[in-house]
Amino acid sequence: MEENNIDIGTPNWESGVIETEANVKVPVDNAEESLIGIFMQDEEAASYIAQSGLREDHFLNRRCKLLYPVILNIRLTQGTCNYDFVIDSCEKKVLNNGQTLLDFIGGAPSLTKMLASPISTDQKTTEGYIKIIWNKWKLSKIRDEARKLASLPGFNDLTIVEAVSNMQTVLADKALDSHGLISIGTLLPEAYLRYQDRLENPHKWVGIKTGFYWLDKYRAIGRKKTTVIAARTNHGKSCFASNITTTMMKNGLNVVVFTPEMDREECIDRMICSSTGVSLDDWKDACIKESEVDRIHAYQTSVLNKYPNSLYIEDKGSQSANYIIGSLKRHMLSYPVDVVVVDYLQKIKFYGENIRREIDDAVDKLSAFAKDNNIALILLSQLRRSNKPDAEPTKEDLKESGNIENFADTVVLLHRKSTINIGEREEAWYRIDKHRSGPTTQAIKLIYHPEILKFTEAEPPPEDTSEFKSFVKDSRVTEQSVMESIKEYDEASL
Repeated sequence: MEENNIDIGTPNWESGVIETEANVKVPVDNAEESLIGIFMQDEEAASYIAQSGLREDHFLNRRCKLLYPVILNIRLTQGTCNYDFVIDSCEKKVLNNGQTLLDFIGGAPSLTKMLASPISTDQKTTEGYIKIIWNKWKLSKIRDEARKLASLPGFNDLTIVEAVSNMQTVLADKALDSHGLISIGTLLPEAYLRYQDRLENPHKWVGIKTGFYWLDKYRAIGRKKTTVIAARTNHGKSCFASNITTTMMKNGLNVVVFTPEMDREECIDRMICSSTGVSLDDWKDACIKESEVDRIHAYQTSVLNKYPNSLYIEDKGSQSANYIIGSLKRHMLSYPVDVVVVDYLQKIKFYGENIRREIDDAVDKLSAFAKDNNIALILLSQLRRSNKPDAEPTKEDLKESGNIENFADTVVLLHRKSTINIGEREEAWYRIDKHRSGPTTQAIKLIYHPEILKFTEAEPPPEDTSEFKSFVKDSRVTEQSVMESIKEYDEASL
């Protein structure tokens, strides 16, 4: 339905009509029965209605709500529809109270009245009826949420946020634009237009930048996708995710991090030190050099000036999947969200006895929410403990794996040669082990810098080695020099 290109007029609720482009006055109160009449008798309009995304629950009139799926089924199975087909189907359909649908709607005279109710069967009039039904359904949903709020015995913050979020979802819902059957005649031209846009504006199609060459090249992390980053305990998955988050933030994305394991102060300390090259231990012991103090101060100032709302962190210990979704709904009332990071999956609060099933349900809910809201979802997950700690992992080692691998669009495995032996702790690799919409990779060598908790690729990427530098240079810096460094980084990232 190309509703964005059509102005069907504005409903005048006082006069009870809307006026279409063709100056046809469409009655508001009779829209549902009129549309059912059109659906029964007009072949061309019926095809348009069936593909519009209109559902039975959009009808507020119970007779129309029950008749719409009956007529739709007749058209899908018989290929056509007439009065006798509808009468026969309504006689056969028995409601829960034992009454036939035909008796419930008022018999054949009522059906005949519906056939005569449309003022016209042209496309503009049909569009007008659909628009009225759609708007009245939205209004009823908003009223339902308002009644829930009015019936509250006292102030309930979570219920209010949920209700306001539901209202916002209803108002922004474009189901009639985006759902329904779409022909290849529409899809093929759209695909070519996307290709043309990629050719002319490549910077718009680079995907979500992570700072790691092969993740970026193969677009391993993207909107509406679920990416699982998995590693064994103490191998650095939180550091790896923090490095990725910092790059996303510097590229103007809005990131929300849920970390039931780590507190927010620790997260920010790690980000500061990995971005400025300052030892985390020295930072915590308050024994860093004067030049490093200036560097950190300049970094903080530049971030606050340029990215003040680009990162939010929730570190509550008892976070469930429902809590995370509710918190996101609350946050999205005021701020946009591009990326959600959950660190880590097995630390989410579960209440049942079957942990594997609970994890599956959590991943399913979070993935569905991310897809519905055009968000990139990154889930950190532990891998099963091995009798050989240094053995290279596979995606089959996902702890309590269940269906995590099936739900994930991308699985990235992270591994360090050793977490104990000096000289081997810095040797690491990552591998794209599953990629639903792209290629996988062999192990890509990394260097781990334990003093600043940062991973960098051991072999410089073929196009640009500067992508993995920090915000600032090693020399004594000023706020201006940091801003210039950030600008250079952003230009190199495009």
